Amino acid sequence: MEKISKEKTPIINIMSLAFFARHFELPIETLQWGIVKYTLENGEKGVDGAVLINGIYLYIDIGSCKIRPCVNCSCVQFELMPCKLSESEDNFILTGEDKIDYLINKKVMTGYYSTKVYSEETTKYLLGAFTPW
Repeated sequence: MEKISKEKTPIINIMSLAFFARHFELPIETLQWGIVKYTLENGEKGVDGAVLINGIYLYIDIGSCKIRPCVNCSCVQFELMPCKLSESEDNFILTGEDKIDYLINKKVMTGYYSTKVYSEETTKYLLGAFTPW
């Protein structure tokens, strides 16, 4: 499978599968939006917005921009749910099969991920777009 080239056009849209494919150097065909529900052995439950990596027991936690394992064991149980991405004025919205929305604040994500998109080509692109000469 072809990897996304770092020499291609800068990716400004941080909430795109292309961004995550490029950032983690993964084939874009293996990625899909998802929600990860987990239950700890003490009964505590949690939910992560995620990019699921098909074919392996890993996912990208959107909130931390880290790859995490999702292997069930005695201390934690995972449920992976593919979903669709949409957006409102203030949020990115992940909607799963259970029709429950997982909201991700746009300002928070843009602020967090803006430090992850630097590259020499992005700088050249931005300078070219905003420089009158």
